[in-house]
Amino acid sequence: MSAGHYNDTYQTALTRWYRTLDPILLAGYLLLIFIGGVLIASGGAAVARRIGISSTILPAEWWFFIKHLVFAIIATGIMLSVSLLSIHNMRRVGIMLFVCFLPLLALTLIFGSEIKGSQRWIMGIQPSEFIKPGLIIICAWLMSLKFEHNQSFGIILSLGILLLTASILI
Repeated sequence: MSAGHYNDTYQTALTRWYRTLDPILLAGYLLLIFIGGVLIASGGAAVARRIGISSTILPAEWWFFIKHLVFAIIATGIMLSVSLLSIHNMRRVGIMLFVCFLPLLALTLIFGSEIKGSQRWIMGIQPSEFIKPGLIIICAWLMSLKFEHNQSFGIILSLGILLLTASILI
C-alpha cells in the first residue's frame, strides 16, 4: 500500500465518525459558545449583583459564566453523542421526542405556568424546546421519501405535522 493511498478497511468506528463531522459547523458551534461566554463574563457580574445572587460555592459575579460553561459542556456531550447515532436510530429518537412532548406541549395550554408573559412551561420543563429536534428529524425524513421513493405524501404529511405543532404553539 502506498503512502498516499487510504484504506477504509483499517478504520476504527471513531475514525469513521470523525470523518463525518462537518468542521465548519463544529467551528461555528464552538465560536458561538466562546462568544456567549465572553458576553456573559462581561455582563453577568452586574446582573448577579442587581438581582442579588449569593452563593457559598462560587463567587456571585461568576455565577452566570459557570452556569453557561456547565450547560455548554452538557450540550456538547449530547451533541457529540447524538452524532454517533445511525440514521435509523436518529429517526427513532426524533419520533420518540415528538410523540412524548407533543401531548405535554398541548397540556401547557391548559395547565402550563406563565413565566415572563408566556405560558410555555409545565412541570419545570419547556416542551417546545424538546419537540423542535424531533419535528426537524421527522419532517426531514418524511420529505426525503419524495426523493428516495418518489412518494409525495411525505411532504404533505410533514406539512400537516408542522401545522399541528405550530397551531399548538400559537
